[in-house]
Amino acid sequence: MDNLSVHQWLRGGEMVLVGSHTLPRENNQLRELLTELQQNHACCLIIKYINNSFELFPNLIKFSEKIGLPIFRLPKQTTYLEIMNDVNTLLFRERQSRHLAMLDLIHLLKTDNPLDQDFDYLSSLKNIDLYKQDVQVVQIIFHATLTPSQRVRDLYSLTGQLHTIFTTAVHQATLSTYFVIETASGATAILFMAPRQRKDKLSTIPPYFRSLTQIQAAYTDLYFGVSDIQPARQLQTANQEASFSIKVAKLFNPQKKLILFHDVALW
Repeated sequence: MDNLSVHQWLRGGEMVLVGSHTLPRENNQLRELLTELQQNHACCLIIKYINNSFELFPNLIKFSEKIGLPIFRLPKQTTYLEIMNDVNTLLFRERQSRHLAMLDLIHLLKTDNPLDQDFDYLSSLKNIDLYKQDVQVVQIIFHATLTPSQRVRDLYSLTGQLHTIFTTAVHQATLSTYFVIETASGATAILFMAPRQRKDKLSTIPPYFRSLTQIQAAYTDLYFGVSDIQPARQLQTANQEASFSIKVAKLFNPQKKLILFHDVALW
């Protein structure tokens, strides 16, 4: 960050690196800057102390914790390049791991009789025997045809909101774990849960599904199709149910954006 015009260059998700000499000295101005970074979805702020005259007051650190914007202090002898080399290494490993997981998930979504070993890599990532879990699929699609730049922006926003909702559900033990697959027209969420819930209780919508209806995209409406709960080996069936739910939503009730297969199976 070489200037304070955050709205002109921040797109969301960035780790913001800044020298202390660039930051304003006034407490109120710093608070406003932190707020603007948080509102524009910066990942965190990393401050390199160029001189000893700058100090972040304890009340500002507490304020950053309150608004959920992590702040890190970079030692004077450490360069930006060292930090970014480490970050890029971690991102590359994570990207490779995610890519392999996506390949396995796509295979499972299309396979009508998967084997236990088909879940081995995914299970190792989550440290859970996923083959023994129950699963539910949520398909999310964009209602309108978007330009490439609009699609990238909405997809980034969508997946970020999905991760927030489902990570919270995992922490609350209402989900065992989850995966989100980005698609050309939206995303597919695969939710693993245990112990098995009875399908006839699906009409009671879990709390995290209510959160889905609050998700916003900048350029278009979203449709959500939700499958019944199935054993993990029937992941293909769950995927077909979610896809069918979206088709019914678009044909018969475009105002209701979250449709359960449980409610439309008769169609």
